[in-house]
Amino acid sequence: MKQLLGMPALCLAAALGGALPASAALVVQSNGTVYDSDRNIYWLQNANLAATNTFGISGIIPPPINAGMMYFATAQSWIAALNAAKYLGFSDWRLPTTQQPDATCTSQAPNPSVSYGYGCAGGELGHLFYTEFGALAQKNLSSGNAAEVAKFSNIQSFSYWTSTEDASNPGSYWTFDFNIGAQSWAGPSDYEMYVWPVRNAGTTSPEPLPVPEPGTLLLMWAGLFGLLAAKRVRRE
Repeated sequence: MKQLLGMPALCLAAALGGALPASAALVVQSNGTVYDSDRNIYWLQNANLAATNTFGISGIIPPPINAGMMYFATAQSWIAALNAAKYLGFSDWRLPTTQQPDATCTSQAPNPSVSYGYGCAGGELGHLFYTEFGALAQKNLSSGNAAEVAKFSNIQSFSYWTSTEDASNPGSYWTFDFNIGAQSWAGPSDYEMYVWPVRNAGTTSPEPLPVPEPGTLLLMWAGLFGLLAAKRVRRE
């Protein structure tokens, strides 16, 4: 009987623990960024800022159709302009990188060793798609965790540039497609793609996770103490 009486208290304690702040990989910041604790980087919360702010750089497709898309050289210029403007107070924005080789990819090629296809979670964009969003290969973001995806705005169902050059095709760069979760490559002027700025956290401390309201915590603790008191009375 003692064991049965203890169960409600244990259950409430577990629920209480679940309401307390826990570690989370993606933490929304108040300055328009999202911190990725897995990679220790900050993503720009707006995944298509270039559609509404060109920072004076020409060559970016304007609204209403395909707004924000650009060739690779334009992407580099736009990132440089972002830094010159010290957007959100920072001057170290960059393009995401791709891990090469990447054993998580479905396709591997030797000499030089490169990885592509689906399942590529080693690169920064692939990590977002597969690990943080939990999206599925050959499907779009609707296959992932809607709450995690909603931490960002304007994610485009198309390819994004990275700064990592393809060793098997010098002059080409790796890309990541958020419509089907595919990692591929393209020449700098082959296609216009989107740009999602990111920056290293360095020594910058991220804002902590939100904590439950004090009233909620008090009610939970009161319930726990009440159960423990009842258990003590039954024993006596």
